[in-house]
Parts: sequence; structure tokens; C-alpha cells
Amino acid sequence: GVYCVSVKTPAGDFGGVMHFGERPAVHAPLSLEVHCFGLNKSLLGENIEIEIKKRLRAVKEFSNMDELKNAIEKDINEAKICFSACP
Repeated sequence: GVYCVSVKTPAGDFGGVMHFGERPAVHAPLSLEVHCFGLNKSLLGENIEIEIKKRLRAVKEFSNMDELKNAIEKDINEAKICFSACP
């Protein structure tokens, strides 16, 4: 699914959005991806802590890449609202 998350990283603490599950739109297996708001560097290989604040939606299949991009934009906007409202 897609979640609103808080992320502690070596670069600082961030709000973000996380996807955990299969990625049917790109025919990919189980994965965990986190996008941190305001962070413009890769954390590949770094230790991070993720706290789930709220589940935004389940994994879903999209008809095309435009639908996927629109859903990602909506997820990010909803997570930003959630993050600003969550303690």
C-alpha cells in the first residue's frame, strides 16, 4: 500500500510517502520505496527509521502510466496534508 511516513535519516528528519508491495503498473515484484519531502539525495546504503503515520491506499493496478503518475501526485499531496496534521 501507500503510506504517509516520518523518516529519520543521517541527513535529518523528513515527512514522506512510502510504497510497500508489488508494482503491477511496471510488472515489478515486491518492493519498498520511500520519497522524503525536501531531500534531494539518495540514501541508498544508509540506515533510516520509518514511522508509518497513516495508510493512504492499497496497491492498485493502473491502465497506463499517466494514471499512475496522477495517483502518485495525489498520494504525495495527501501525505503532505497528513504529515502536517499528524503529531
